[in-house]
Amino acid sequence: MLRLFDIWKKFDNWVLKGVDLDVAGRVLIHGHNGSGKTTLVKIAAGLLAPTKGGVERAGRLGVSLQHPLLHPDLTVEENLKFYARAVGAAYRELAEELGLVPYLRTRFAHLSFGWKRRADLARALIGEPDVLVLDEPLIGLDPEARRVVADALNRRGVSMLITASSPCEYLQLRIDRFYQIVDGRLVPTQPPCSSS
Repeated sequence: MLRLFDIWKKFDNWVLKGVDLDVAGRVLIHGHNGSGKTTLVKIAAGLLAPTKGGVERAGRLGVSLQHPLLHPDLTVEENLKFYARAVGAAYRELAEELGLVPYLRTRFAHLSFGWKRRADLARALIGEPDVLVLDEPLIGLDPEARRVVADALNRRGVSMLITASSPCEYLQLRIDRFYQIVDGRLVPTQPPCSSS
């Protein structure tokens, strides 16, 4: 369970203004660069404090940001093993699911951008978290990688908070609710493009 209550965030100016959100099902938030999507995700994940408002969390969150949370000097396997031990879970099946097995002994820093995203998503999925918080999980991926990642997410029946600059790419994730950040406020929208 993940709920945001009257979230306000100010840096030089107000980035978020009175955001209320109950993350139930698959929620996608879209908006232009600089609209506040990543700020909202970081607040939801507990990585950034709001200026006003609060967040209620229950269960375990799996978080994947645009900047991966894996150590660059460790291999993919060493990184995943570290997180798997932390939550008492396995990682090998996730590595297979996301096509990472050939890269397990590769230093994370030596991976391409797309493979770094897959590895970081595998880390976020370790231990089958109750809620996923994903900041643009398909950005920069080629069509095959997008399919692999979308399939992995679609196999999981958990609530997800997903951000996107190009929301049309995310329809394959069967999103339940769409929102747009407009001048710092969260506005419900219809699906932004047709799936046909």
